[in-house]
Amino acid sequence: MKSKHCLYNITFEYNDTCDFSRVWQDEWYDSYRGKKFVAPPISKHFENLKDARARDCDVLEITGGEPLLFEKLPEFAKEAKGLGFKTILQTNGILYSERKNELKSLFDKIYFSLDYPDEETHNESRGIESFNDVIRGIIDAPRFGAIPIIDFTLTRDSVRFMPEMVELAEKLNATIEAHPVFDYAGIDGFAKDTYDYIKYFMGTTK
Repeated sequence: MKSKHCLYNITFEYNDTCDFSRVWQDEWYDSYRGKKFVAPPISKHFENLKDARARDCDVLEITGGEPLLFEKLPEFAKEAKGLGFKTILQTNGILYSERKNELKSLFDKIYFSLDYPDEETHNESRGIESFNDVIRGIIDAPRFGAIPIIDFTLTRDSVRFMPEMVELAEKLNATIEAHPVFDYAGIDGFAKDTYDYIKYFMGTTK
């Protein structure tokens, strides 16, 4: 039977300002960041998990905002595990080293956002020094029960660094999942040259 995913935004709080995220750029999210919005108790999140399971979801992918800013993330993940979910975490990696002990064995996979394969350019993209935190997290994750995956968002600019990102992933013994950025909120999606380069790199003309 095919798995059914539940993508769960646990928080809209954030601790970086990445170039292609709406969460910190879009005013719509402002009401969810303290002033107007009262965060639900953890019991409500537990109810949501039970509802997702009742709808036959068996994979829980936790995102945000930045989910590691959610204080009760370990309790939430434990509840999900108890309900039989396969658990996945999406994170920018900034707080992983700080919280890795309390998150041990609670996630099957962890997606670490890495925009560029070098420190300077990645940090510039994120608006904060975080490259070394991401690399440290990718190295540490297997020792804490999770498969690390490099979450590489392809943009018109970052696509040029595909070979270097593959080399870095091999060095770190990590998998890469590449996701295209789309045209929205003033952000430019792919141009024809972008697709042409991807085809060239993948060795295909289709």
